[in-house]
Amino acid sequence: MAYGRKGDYAEADLSIGAGCLSPWRQQDRPDLASRAKTRFAVGTPGWVKADDIVSAKPMPGQKSN
Repeated sequence: MAYGRKGDYAEADLSIGAGCLSPWRQQDRPDLASRAKTRFAVGTPGWVKADDIVSAKPMPGQKSN
């Protein structure tokens, strides 16, 4: 919420996407992280983190999207 209130929507999307790595929010992860990627310049640390989140595989026993 803090990033969003500051108008830093890229970091807000990235933070929420990272939080979606938990097994309870797996379905939201790709959309949020992909949106974050579009808000960062390619190759920046934020873009790389978002790319890692997008490509993260579910843990064994978790359903994929």
